[in-house]
Amino acid sequence: MNRIRKWLRDHKQFVLYTLFGAVTVTVEFSTYFLCYDVLSIPATISNMIAWLFGVIAAFLTNKPFVFHSHDWSWSTVLLEAKRFAICRLGSGLTETVIMFVAVDLVQLDGNIVKLVTTAGVIAFNYFASHYYVFRARKQE
Repeated sequence: MNRIRKWLRDHKQFVLYTLFGAVTVTVEFSTYFLCYDVLSIPATISNMIAWLFGVIAAFLTNKPFVFHSHDWSWSTVLLEAKRFAICRLGSGLTETVIMFVAVDLVQLDGNIVKLVTTAGVIAFNYFASHYYVFRARKQE
């Protein structure tokens, strides 16, 4: 049990990112499945809508709880939000292109493709947030 506690303590940021990432993924997937499966919106459009909701949820949880950025002044929030949006836009556009090609053109299952692409997007977003969005503000 002490090993588990030590590991959790040593990897606190990763654990928190994973926990809040699960919240973000839940928001994004719920939105995607609602749009794609229930409302029959094409996969590409469903993915863009889901992405937007996921980005908002991620910023609101990552800023204070994962990366411990507690400065809510307009200048800091706007800078972080701009950087966050740019990084997420890059990963979101990449994911959308993959969804368009794999689902709309190649006709693969939209739910499976969404699951697979999410893993790569999560990894990219963590490193972008850690090394650019929230860390860079401390150096300015």
